[in-house]
Amino acid sequence: MRTTLLLLAAAFAWGQQPQPASADPVVLAVGAEKITKTQFDQIMEQVTSQMPPERRATSASPQARRQLAEQLAEMMAMAQEARSRKLDENPDTKIQLTVRADQLLATALYQQLAKDMKPDDAALHAYYDVHKGEWEQVTARHILIRMTGSAVPLREGQKDLSDEDALAKATDLRTKIVAGGDFAALAKAESDDTGSGANGGALGEFTHGRMVPQFEQAAFALPVGEVSLPIKTQFGYHVIVVDKHESKKFEDVEPEILQKIQPELAQKVVDRVFREVDRPPEKTVLANTIFEGAVERILDVTQRFASVLEAAGIPYRVVGGLAVFLHVDPVDPMAARLTKDVDVAVDRRHLDAIGVAVKPYGFTFRHVASVDMFLDAKNPGARGAVHVVFVGEKVRPEYLESVPASEPTRTSKGVLIAPVADLVHMKLTSFRLKDQVHIQDLDGVGLITPEIEQTLSEPLLARLKEVRAKE
Repeated sequence: MRTTLLLLAAAFAWGQQPQPASADPVVLAVGAEKITKTQFDQIMEQVTSQMPPERRATSASPQARRQLAEQLAEMMAMAQEARSRKLDENPDTKIQLTVRADQLLATALYQQLAKDMKPDDAALHAYYDVHKGEWEQVTARHILIRMTGSAVPLREGQKDLSDEDALAKATDLRTKIVAGGDFAALAKAESDDTGSGANGGALGEFTHGRMVPQFEQAAFALPVGEVSLPIKTQFGYHVIVVDKHESKKFEDVEPEILQKIQPELAQKVVDRVFREVDRPPEKTVLANTIFEGAVERILDVTQRFASVLEAAGIPYRVVGGLAVFLHVDPVDPMAARLTKDVDVAVDRRHLDAIGVAVKPYGFTFRHVASVDMFLDAKNPGARGAVHVVFVGEKVRPEYLESVPASEPTRTSKGVLIAPVADLVHMKLTSFRLKDQVHIQDLDGVGLITPEIEQTLSEPLLARLKEVRAKE
């Protein structure tokens, strides 16, 4: 379906262009319509850019190009037949063609704005200063002493230590190391992290968000060469030594910063254009009608899915933009910004049970491009699916925090949603452009309180300050 939509968009664009010059050979002809090699290559590039990375390598093969040509020819033939039947004069079809054309133009404008935006040196340095922690990394070693209840397996022949005994053993090891003991030898002999222990406790380089919070906080605060006091995590007690602590220089990350800032600047221009455009009252009424219909559709999917989970006794909470909308709407309906996605956080252990429970109600599990989702028979396609994330896990490995698991709250719509504090953590963790907009929405109606701010780590607090500086 995605490929078909791209072909439709591409064919519409080619239909607006003049006839090809003879210097550019025609590679596809259907009736009076012709597509040149240059045009076909551009269509191929557009389609390929939307594919998952693992599929792009095979897209350049002759077989893939032939398949695309066949799909394009079939679509063009059907479009010609539709015009012969005057379907292009149907009022509903005219509306859809207008919307498609506007979508193409809007996308082209946004891409041009993002490409042309040239932030000044001061803006780039300001971004670097706020996000410096993202490019900070340490090289460290550790010795882990597990205690009863740890997720780390008990080594063969080792005693399962109580919390008190594990702390005492870790403290004794630290004393030996401070007195000149060989850290690597002790790690090999005593560490319950057998993977790093075999390498003298070496963990290699890591950035923020790669380790559990207690370990990360200690490692990034520890002076190079100093031996930490025992640090407790859910795995046990860690004795840590940092061998190197460094940050990438501005010059090394300037291209990456530019890539991140340009879309934000482009979005500001888009927002300004939208605010300044003249919208007659009848168009506002139409927009409201469309908006209300979209709300009903999204809530219908959410309520049907949630009701099945509740009936099966499976915990869940709605997260993402929909949860933000459901928090903001009761406070200020005019500030509520609807999302097109339905995101639900669950425990991974319940995934199979969820699949069994929702299947009779038209929801089918799919894992597509590293995303877990339940496709809805009433709204087929990934855009109409319920997307799933897992509490206690990071949505992406590079994210600073895992998905929180606080007690959800029930809305007037009857569904359970994550509390504002959890949403703030999640949005500041993912921190895409739309996440920053959601933070502005929550903050604009006073939902981000000082109490919530106090729960934020330093990197997340810096991101909140960055968003507020843009308002």
